[in-house]
Amino acid sequence: MGAVEHVDRVELEPAHVLDESAEAPRGQRRGAWAGEVLPLQEERGDRAQRNGVAWHPGEIIIGAMAEFMTMRRSRERTAVAPDGSDVHALLGVTAGGMAEFELAAGAVSTAVTHRTVEEIWYVVRGRGAMWRRQGTREEVVALEPGVCLTVPLGTHFQFRAAADDALVVLGVTLPPWPGADEAIVVTGPWAATVPRDGVT
Repeated sequence: MGAVEHVDRVELEPAHVLDESAEAPRGQRRGAWAGEVLPLQEERGDRAQRNGVAWHPGEIIIGAMAEFMTMRRSRERTAVAPDGSDVHALLGVTAGGMAEFELAAGAVSTAVTHRTVEEIWYVVRGRGAMWRRQGTREEVVALEPGVCLTVPLGTHFQFRAAADDALVVLGVTLPPWPGADEAIVVTGPWAATVPRDGVT
């Protein structure tokens, strides 16, 4: 590999281009193809210590990398969420996980808040409404395909599906869902119609 690579105007000698046959530093997993130039850390000229390892300007640091995965969504639900919606668990990475949530036509979830996680929702199918409250701020927004919303840590929320169609949402949970003790029941604007699971 004789050519010098250019990344963000930083010239890299061939030694900085990871070779598939090269051994990974101790405690780190190999995570790049031969010849791939990895992103550079911010340049510093003081040979700063990063995670206890001497770091030099232009040097590439490789972090631990999880194995990539592929799956097909299950036909049957894999769980019932604490709010009462049906869950089809999908894949996740170290920082978070994804799932599909479905609330039957005409159903109303249990109002909850989370102890440690935040969520991002994207409506795939159906219509409905979402109530959220943070302190004195409170609102109800319409849910329909294409709507994306966030549920930051500590937000109280409740959702409902329109009478004529189930509501289907893709949700990303950050960090990954920790378990049954995560959700706490709160008072919402509507009477819940679905059984709740794993809430206190």
